[in-house]
Amino acid sequence: MRRALPLITLALASLALISLTPWSGADTAEDAPLVQVFECAGLTFTVEIKSAEAWIFLPDYSGPLPLVTSASGTKYEANNITFWSVGEEASLDYGKQRYAECRNNRQLAVWEAAKLKGADFRAVGNEPGWVLEITGDSLSLIADSGNSEYAFDGVERQSDETSQATTYRGVAGDDSITVTLQGQTCQDTMADTSYETTVTIELNEQTLRGCGRPLH
Repeated sequence: MRRALPLITLALASLALISLTPWSGADTAEDAPLVQVFECAGLTFTVEIKSAEAWIFLPDYSGPLPLVTSASGTKYEANNITFWSVGEEASLDYGKQRYAECRNNRQLAVWEAAKLKGADFRAVGNEPGWVLEITGDSLSLIADSGNSEYAFDGVERQSDETSQATTYRGVAGDDSITVTLQGQTCQDTMADTSYETTVTIELNEQTLRGCGRPLH
């Protein structure tokens, strides 16, 4: 089923085109949690911020940190863990260790956001930009660099171990889609990133090619 995107979503998607290369299809819904992946010297961790609390994912701890009063920035604290952020930068007091000068990796954050949202597989492509997410027997595709959105439920899945390929087929209204996941290394030259799966999408009369990987 194809849906027209709200004007605010289109505007934010345009900003994503400027700030992220290639277009990553970041979730721009106003009520969506903010997911960030901070890279520090000796530690990389994920934070999902929901209103008055932040869920933090560390090597040996995952849980909520409530918002506390701070003279500057945004501060969350609990269980001898203090997370303090200002935009794309943060610091973390974790046990007896302090991690300073941590920076958000936007590209990793988009993938972690999809994972936390429940997606099983994610793929991206360019020229024009598109993003595919597979969740159970549902497919969602944002195409045309954010200008078109498709949703397919109850898709059929077929795997071929000999060719190491998995195919998904779905129909929604006048739209039909066939997604083929091939177990071959795929190089996204625009992002200089290597993925483990080559992805081909047949959407109506259009063919899209890109790369992806499982999220779990």
